[in-house]
Amino acid sequence: MIVPSFVERVVKSCLQIGKDDKVAIFTWRHTLDLAEAFAVACERAGAHVHTEFTTDDLWYDTVLNRPIDFLETPDQFDLALGGNRHRKHFHSGSGKSRENERSPS
Repeated sequence: MIVPSFVERVVKSCLQIGKDDKVAIFTWRHTLDLAEAFAVACERAGAHVHTEFTTDDLWYDTVLNRPIDFLETPDQFDLALGGNRHRKHFHSGSGKSRENERSPS
């Protein structure tokens, strides 16, 4: 795979990813190609990479159709990765908006 030079510069110079670093990449369908490039660059630098993606439909289904107690329960996968997110849904939003649909308040 050809990794764009700016991705290699970010990994090596800005983030200084190196041997045995642990990198978790969370992405959406609309940024999957960029996430893939970062994952490859990190692996080539010697890091261990975990990738995770979601889609608009998965995100909206979680936010709109799950009970509040499910959303308030700490995500066990995040905890295992050493994360500190306290909710199961992402706050970054999706690649497109859906009018007239809102998460439960």
